[in-house]
Amino acid sequence: MKTNQPRKSAVLLCLLAALLLATANDQVAFAQTKDIASETSPASVQPPEHPITRAQFEVLEVRSGHVEAQKKFIRELMQGQREKMPAWFPQTVWDDFLRREEELDQISISLPIYQKYMSEETANWLLLFYQGDTGGALAREWTSHAKESVAQGYRGASAAEEAQQTFGEDSTVDSLMRKRLNELTPEQQTGCLNALQTLNSVLFRISDETDKAYRAKLVEIAKAVVSAHHAEIAAAQKAAAQ
Repeated sequence: MKTNQPRKSAVLLCLLAALLLATANDQVAFAQTKDIASETSPASVQPPEHPITRAQFEVLEVRSGHVEAQKKFIRELMQGQREKMPAWFPQTVWDDFLRREEELDQISISLPIYQKYMSEETANWLLLFYQGDTGGALAREWTSHAKESVAQGYRGASAAEEAQQTFGEDSTVDSLMRKRLNELTPEQQTGCLNALQTLNSVLFRISDETDKAYRAKLVEIAKAVVSAHHAEIAAAQKAAAQ
């Protein structure tokens, strides 16, 4: 039993390294904006009295496609890391990890973090803004550029100005935003822009905390997979060493 422990530990470290490297790009991107975020964010956050509900969050996620986009992004990164792992590492073990990762309830991971920063009222304005064909297209387009937006660290004076800084006057996002705002009443425009500004003001913290929570779940899965497949992994490694 003692002779197997170093081998098991080495394999565990190998798998964990692949998982952590798979999210390294997110960590680097956030590191570039960490100083800016710390300067503009309060030392502590008072959660809203009435935070965003799961029902609201689910609708926002469906309209923006954020969960699916994040899963696709992470899966592509993990596949790249899989190709860098030892050739002897069993594909069946990796497949088990992917299956368990696929079963993660990402909304349950993300929702508690959003509830620290976003109120039910803010969510209602965002839901209004992302309604209809224009709003839905805007939400999806914004999601496709969200990682880049966080990495660049833009923090404009208003949501509209921030979008213009990030995407430019001729960008699809800017055009869709202008079109959607023209579809709203002045009162609705104010409410929606205030909601966007609220979201933008905590976007750095939400991104960082969500990434950390997700990585923690991946580590839990990795440990469970290595434990469940220890004999198979050890046999494959032994065979490769002969």
